Amino acid sequence: MSERDLQRIRKTCAASIRHKTIGRPSNSRIGDGVRDYAVALIRERYADFGPTLVAEKLAERDGLTVSRETLRQWMTQADLWLSCKQRRTFHQPRLRREAYGELVQIGDEHRWFEDRGDPCSLLVFIDDATGKLLHLRFAGSEKRCATLPFERFCFCHATERTRHRIR
Repeated sequence: MSERDLQRIRKTCAASIRHKTIGRPSNSRIGDGVRDYAVALIRERYADFGPTLVAEKLAERDGLTVSRETLRQWMTQADLWLSCKQRRTFHQPRLRREAYGELVQIGDEHRWFEDRGDPCSLLVFIDDATGKLLHLRFAGSEKRCATLPFERFCFCHATERTRHRIR
């Protein structure tokens, strides 16, 4: 620090260390009139475009050169653009069946006993309407599905596999 800086610190305390332009608009700031004009053009002509394409079209057709990021901020403030996170749509879960026995879900093959035994399938019959467990049984594979006492569940109209198809 120079002697002049030290004198200023003694005279005005810590406030003199702070930069003088804090809280002021940038010298390279784009004016509000240009901003309003650009947002009006976007609403009128380019409402369904993204910021990158809008920047290209404004420069090409309207002679207005504004960066993509500035346009993104303006479009977000004007509710013309949503971020990827806000645009994300979620998969709506399948509704349960209405009547008991309409759909029976069946479990999948897994190493239930780790290395102590062969891989097997836990065949779980779950009624879709009520969520009740109808039957549980370990089977060597899903191909042995025919050997199950499936007659008790023959009232069902459809079966659904939880991960993979039933073989």
